[in-house]
Amino acid sequence: MIGDHSALDLILQASLIVQFVMALLVGASVVSWAIILRKRQLLVTERQAADRFEEQFVSQAASRTLEESMATGWSVLRGLPHNELARLSDAQIRRHLEEPARA
Repeated sequence: MIGDHSALDLILQASLIVQFVMALLVGASVVSWAIILRKRQLLVTERQAADRFEEQFVSQAASRTLEESMATGWSVLRGLPHNELARLSDAQIRRHLEEPARA
């Protein structure tokens, strides 16, 4: 009777192919959850960067020069993971994000 078997008993009694497919499904589920959690972490980081951008760059209290605006923009980008800045070249990242902020 099916009602007398535990889930583990059913898995152990299944054919090798069925066990293999179940293992693949469990693996796919683990990978999917890892991707979901990574994307959630990335969204939190990006939301924090957007808040910093708005605080530092958009809502400026006084007028500033283009150089000051660019320095502020680079400082906001400095808080993001460099591997997520796909539109910046490696040279731009080295020049503007890895060097200490210039006064």
